[in-house]
Amino acid sequence: MEKIVDLEVQDRQQQMTLLSTFAAPALLLASLGIYGVLSYVVTQRTREIGLRMALGARPADILKLVVTKGVVLAAVGIITGIILSACTASMMTSLLYGVRPHDPAVFVVVPLLLFAVAVLASYLPAWRATKVDTMTALREV
Repeated sequence: MEKIVDLEVQDRQQQMTLLSTFAAPALLLASLGIYGVLSYVVTQRTREIGLRMALGARPADILKLVVTKGVVLAAVGIITGIILSACTASMMTSLLYGVRPHDPAVFVVVPLLLFAVAVLASYLPAWRATKVDTMTALREV
């Protein structure tokens, strides 16, 4: 009986293995994209960040400013993804094995994982923004 069940489920397992194989690089690309966009934003706003620091902004304020930008971008993407996933989950029923199409655990754990990755990806550019030399940034104005 186990052999019959294994043969019946083998195609779905292969499909899910393939899907999982592509999910890991997709997560990496998403985090690199967030990092790249925020690095670009920090580079473009170097003068503004330097001016803010010259006027009394603390490094924690600059860190919060940049991380908030990344978190907002990620939150918009995650919310959009949840809505689209909820709408299209029933179409994926034939590919799923052992998971319901509208499984609450999946709809909670995956967005939290993506949000954590987004926060980590936005932290490095934010940390670099706190190291902006005020005098150098002000000379460029």
